[in-house]
Amino acid sequence: MTRIGNNLPDIAQLAMYVIIPTSCAYLINPSVKNLFSQASLKRYSKDAFISSLATLGAVFLFRPIEYIFYSSFPHYIDFSFNFFDSHDLFAQSVPGYGLFLKVAIETWILFAFSIFFYHQFMKYSKDEKKFQKYLLLTIVSLFYLFNGTFLQSSIFMAPHFLYRFISLIIFLVLIKYFWKLNPLCHFFGIFIYFKLDDITSFIAFADPTIKSHGWVLIVCIAILFISTVGIGAYKSRLSSDST
Repeated sequence: MTRIGNNLPDIAQLAMYVIIPTSCAYLINPSVKNLFSQASLKRYSKDAFISSLATLGAVFLFRPIEYIFYSSFPHYIDFSFNFFDSHDLFAQSVPGYGLFLKVAIETWILFAFSIFFYHQFMKYSKDEKKFQKYLLLTIVSLFYLFNGTFLQSSIFMAPHFLYRFISLIIFLVLIKYFWKLNPLCHFFGIFIYFKLDDITSFIAFADPTIKSHGWVLIVCIAILFISTVGIGAYKSRLSSDST
């Protein structure tokens, strides 16, 4: 009971992290509440499958970029997004739960904010409010560049901001040309672009006794992707071929 009581503040913090962005996303796009419904899969799965492949290609594109940065800048430090640290009771007692909780919460937070800001940006564009549109884009870009960083000398920070700038450009290209108004594209795209590397890094650097947790999580996510987007895209293709 003492351990549960000590973790109650973490539950309240987690609720705040999840409820606020979810509410914002729902208010601007109510379809997020039925993200994996039959109607949503039928409507969005084909585009989501293609956009997920494009996002995966963008992730693989970063491998040689990272190699160039690490080899060219000895002082380069990768500051990854980290909204939530899972140190609750279940994360300490259930194998693999801590990694799953961290990935799930951060993916959903990024997804909710991405949906909200994208729809708000499109609304400003439609209403021809250029100042609000570019102000919103500037705020989001600055958050992307500075999140999780601390200012040091230009020698230390120049490669970091250069890498983040390249990542930002690719992220905006994915949103504009592949994710668009498709919530499934945003969900799987956010996960692949921001969180897949966390799982692969866990598998590469974690203790050998818990490496399997990362593989189990990848298998579970692959099953979710195939059973939703993959099968939905296949059915959409069959229906289009029959017509």
